[in-house]
Amino acid sequence: MTASRPRARALPRALPRALLCALLCALLCALLCALLCAAPARRAHADAGSGAPTRHLNTAAALATGGAARGAGSFNQALLYNPAGMSLAPSYAIDAQYFRTSGGDNTLGVSVVDSQSNFLEERLAVGLAYGHVLRGGSTSGYEGRLGLSLPAAALSGAEVLVGAAGRYVFDELTSRDGFDLDAGAMLAAGGLRLGVVAESLLEVAGQQRFGGGVGFAHTRFTLDVDLMYQPATEARSLSAGGELLLGERLVLRGGYERLAPPAAPARAWASGGLALVEASASRGQLSLGYRRALDESGEFVFGLSLSMFLQMPVAARFEQ
Repeated sequence: MTASRPRARALPRALPRALLCALLCALLCALLCALLCAAPARRAHADAGSGAPTRHLNTAAALATGGAARGAGSFNQALLYNPAGMSLAPSYAIDAQYFRTSGGDNTLGVSVVDSQSNFLEERLAVGLAYGHVLRGGSTSGYEGRLGLSLPAAALSGAEVLVGAAGRYVFDELTSRDGFDLDAGAMLAAGGLRLGVVAESLLEVAGQQRFGGGVGFAHTRFTLDVDLMYQPATEARSLSAGGELLLGERLVLRGGYERLAPPAAPARAWASGGLALVEASASRGQLSLGYRRALDESGEFVFGLSLSMFLQMPVAARFEQ
């Protein structure tokens, strides 16, 4: 007779999961209480579009796909667009970025996502990011972000992931200065993914945005379509993008974004880019992204990212 496998670890593993879910809920409640007790701050966004040109934290891959990363985004993209996606796969990802806008802004950023160290619980992911904006040689804005995510439930052939990201934002141009919070959830069933997000939950000027995305991730390609809505202004935005792995070294990306405010003409942007993937064990990646407004303004953003992926499945390494 074969001896049954001991189950002594089942209870200890369940306790950290429940504790972490409770901590995430407590963090959200504490931040909401702080919001209700705080005095109104000066908060005015110059651009409410997803993946806006003034975004302090981004990746070249997300820029190239029109900011469509809320449904299928993983690793460092997930930290910035839907924190739940950080727990999709075990990995240790480091991403350094540089962006330049047509207005002369220069942004330097770095992000780290770790979902393989299993802090307290298997596949608990922790992400850190910081972006610094220089305008005219002096600091005009910065943003720091801390995100957590973990699997919350297992369904038949699928699983539910949840996550949250707290951030501190300062922007001289839009007078933003304070803490904020994003939260998200994702249903992953094989390559099909459905994400929902709530952004800027601590905004006191009605700048909260809600929505999500539908994505499909394959070993050779990824597609994502996002829809976002801002109740205070009734602004709606659509982002759609994808990427295709050619051979083993080259990734092509493209995307489209449209922002439709109720009291102003709609605006649209087209984007594209590529990435060179290193086939060695270090699994590095150099990504280029470019986004341009489809109007007479001629506004554009150019982005460059250098990424390193450690202990990550080879088939997923190009998704960043």
